[in-house]
Amino acid sequence: MKKIISCAAALAVVLSFSANALPQGEGVIPDIQTVFAASPTINATEATIYGMSSDYEDTLTMPSNTTFQIKVSGAKSVKYSVKSGSTASVDSSGLVSVSYTTWYWYGNRATTAKPDDMTGITVERSMYEGDTVINVNADGTVFTVTVHVKDYSNEYADKVIDDYIKKNITSGMTDYEKVCAAAKMAADYNYDYRYQSYQDMIIHGGGDCWASTNLIIAVTKRLGFDAWIRNGNRDAGAGSGHRNALVEGKDGKLYEAEAGYGVAAPRPYNVKERTSLFSTRTNYTYGGLEVYQYDGKEIPETLEVPAEIDGKPVVSIGSKFLYSEHDIKKVILPESIKNIGNYAFFDMKKLEEINIPASLEQAGYEIFTHDGELKTVNVGKGCIYTYENGSFYSEKAKTANGCYLAQSYSIPDSITTIMNYAYFYNTKVKTAVISKNVTDIQEGGFANCSSLRYVKINGAAKLGQYAFAGNSKLARIVIPKDVTEIGTDVFHSDENLTIYTEKGSAADTYASQNSIKVKYFDELKAGDVNNDGSVNMKDLTLLQQYLAQWDVDADEYTGDVNKDDSITMSDLTRMQQYLAGWEVTLE
Repeated sequence: MKKIISCAAALAVVLSFSANALPQGEGVIPDIQTVFAASPTINATEATIYGMSSDYEDTLTMPSNTTFQIKVSGAKSVKYSVKSGSTASVDSSGLVSVSYTTWYWYGNRATTAKPDDMTGITVERSMYEGDTVINVNADGTVFTVTVHVKDYSNEYADKVIDDYIKKNITSGMTDYEKVCAAAKMAADYNYDYRYQSYQDMIIHGGGDCWASTNLIIAVTKRLGFDAWIRNGNRDAGAGSGHRNALVEGKDGKLYEAEAGYGVAAPRPYNVKERTSLFSTRTNYTYGGLEVYQYDGKEIPETLEVPAEIDGKPVVSIGSKFLYSEHDIKKVILPESIKNIGNYAFFDMKKLEEINIPASLEQAGYEIFTHDGELKTVNVGKGCIYTYENGSFYSEKAKTANGCYLAQSYSIPDSITTIMNYAYFYNTKVKTAVISKNVTDIQEGGFANCSSLRYVKINGAAKLGQYAFAGNSKLARIVIPKDVTEIGTDVFHSDENLTIYTEKGSAADTYASQNSIKVKYFDELKAGDVNNDGSVNMKDLTLLQQYLAQWDVDADEYTGDVNKDDSITMSDLTRMQQYLAGWEVTLE
């Protein structure tokens, strides 16, 4: 009896609570079905839809599931919004669609804003794969629906690859044979410069060397191999943008696969086994191999060049060997190296250390240009080259190959040639006094030295094109009458420059023709450091500040009162003696 009373009481409490939650009024009786109504439900929390760029609309037919309808039951009010992702959108009815970007092309220009005049306009649509998460708020109950947006062109192309593998590649084939089969698939399509992806190649029936490479990589990766793009533009006969594939088989061997030949299908293809990640060619001058490229999938912080490859000595580092390889911090060269080509280590922004073997006989220009972190250059004992105070030069070869970190130019008098762009982009050099023995300052020799303020040429040097171009702080350059050959644009963009020379000299004529300020030697006064026409305590003070490395505009030419091609305490002492009335002369 107590249990029956207890249940009745509980029901009364529920009905009382429900009545309080519902609108009150005379004659209102709660509906028990409303009180115990089910929670809102949703048809799915995950879905996949497909999209495709307009490039393939004329070739492929899209599958039916290009949209997804979210359905909610048991709710009076439902609101939809995108929680994350941008690959899809949802409307107020819960219909999820692929997000497209529409491009309007007029010639080579494109905009996403629809032009008022569509004459001559080509319309293209593009989309991206990825997930978009939709929030569904049903009477306060929140659901999330993850929508996977996929590019149907990828699905289609991948199925074609899978079908090809089933028909043409068997488990009994060697890794070499499998890579050959992958290359053959790419070669069975026409060469077409307009298409670069393997999807383009499969759908449109052709593609360029990039497309061929991407297809080889896609096939071999499906076979469980590792594969990556190899830069092929340095290979003999290759075009400037050429690429091919490097594949590492399950057998641990490397295979270079080429199918980018520019002819109609069936095109030739080639697969060769490699024993090294270094690309090589024969260097007949030095009788061995030249390494001209590193082909690893990842670039190591320390790269060591082997002394021999396939039993042949490595004797040369090719031009642009590690050009713009920014991740390498240290390079180790073998003692067999006899030659280093132009730009070999150009623009290696993180390079800190390298060794120059004693065996080196020839070095090109701009070897270390733009290597701002370079701190250590270890030169082997007995090498004809020297790295000293930031300068790299050879007394035997009589060439200055580069000055990358030094604040002043200083090399032995035996040097006769400053090579092309030898001091290019040296951001620290402030003064350069050129020895009388230098007969040739080649193209760009001191170009783009952003801190260079003063240059003195002592001999009959030939000034090549752009030799001192792009030096915004260059204020004065001394050019004697012995300099008779001055190339074009030697001082391009040097807006603050004044040339010191003799009247009627080649430099005087050049200055007149190129609207460059000029001062003649007989107008200059030794000790007049501030160029106000007299020598006094102001000049002495300015010279003191200059020696203390203040950022002052002191004339280095007139301040060098003992004419030893440098400003030191000796010049300051002589100035003090002169102003004190001592019997000294300012030269």
